[in-house]
Amino acid sequence: MNFKQLQKDVYQNKVNHGFNVTDLNMEFCLAYEKLCEAYRAWLKKKEDLGEELANVAIYLMEIAEILGLDLGEEIEHKIKKNAKRICKNVNGTLIEEEVDMGIDSLKEILDVCDMNDLDSIDILFTHVKKYNLESQKSLLREVQKEKWAKYSSEYEGMNEYDYITIINNFDISTTFDHILLTPYELIFFKKIMEDAIINIKNDNNPLELRIVPNIEEALKEFDIRLNELNNLNDIITDDELEILFNKFDVIELEEFYNVFEYIENYNIERMMDIMNKVHYEKTKEAYSNYEVFIKPYNYNISELSEKRDKLSETELNLLCALLDDAIQSLIGYKQECDTTQYEKYNKLEILLSNLFESFSNEFNNRHSKIYKNSIIINEL
Repeated sequence: MNFKQLQKDVYQNKVNHGFNVTDLNMEFCLAYEKLCEAYRAWLKKKEDLGEELANVAIYLMEIAEILGLDLGEEIEHKIKKNAKRICKNVNGTLIEEEVDMGIDSLKEILDVCDMNDLDSIDILFTHVKKYNLESQKSLLREVQKEKWAKYSSEYEGMNEYDYITIINNFDISTTFDHILLTPYELIFFKKIMEDAIINIKNDNNPLELRIVPNIEEALKEFDIRLNELNNLNDIITDDELEILFNKFDVIELEEFYNVFEYIENYNIERMMDIMNKVHYEKTKEAYSNYEVFIKPYNYNISELSEKRDKLSETELNLLCALLDDAIQSLIGYKQECDTTQYEKYNKLEILLSNLFESFSNEFNNRHSKIYKNSIIINEL
């Protein structure tokens, strides 16, 4: 059976009978109605359940044809994408797991860590056996050398006394307090910590066993942060969302649709409703604001970074989570699409990545200043 031809046939049948092919709102509602009928057929164990399910499929094909989409191709793409996903149950919530973390992402994290933080991460990496971390360990050494170079002209390796001191100062539970981590980065470090705990307990070294409770405390904090990110609606109120979107003009708000279009792991219905409301109000205001309409036609979303200093930490956290999810979706699309689509996805991925980097750096820099200031005060 040729799915593409079948899609065209069901559409042509609709046209031949004079049925609606223009009002998509009605078509979606009718498709939903057919799905409900199929559900009732299943509940009541009716013999026509298969026919009801066929009705649902027919409506979906008709809608796809109206929109110019190849539903069969989209289904194949989605099946392949889903097959590559690894999900983990975190406190009853399935979180998509990332198998690895890019070196560039890790470099950004390590750069905002102080030497104690780096030493704690070093201890973790040393005790990981389940994953190959050779490239991550190499990067960590480079960053350690760079930071030591600020205090010493010659880098010195750890001796036994140094190692004991580092173990005594180990505190991974506070290492990431001042760093904004994406869900994928949180999962990466969470997996590292879980494996390190297993291996430390197996080695049964009394000195190293002392750091296990600290790692377990960090894991609990990571679970909390993962759940917060997975339930974005819980970290920001309607009023706060309205304040956030009001910080952007009408053209800037339209660029957010490029992010929302590719969100797959979060429920953004409430955010969309509030943004649409703000966008509507700003559209009315824009007619009396000539400056808005003389913005360059090629204005792109990465330029929203100019507003980063006006965003609160909660807003930066929210936007980074959304951007990261959209970026991961685009990376998946690029792996399966044709040459024409690849260029579109790749261009948008670069723009969103630039914006994500700007927002996350702003968040990390604020915390880094607070963190460094507290160190200075303690030294005084």
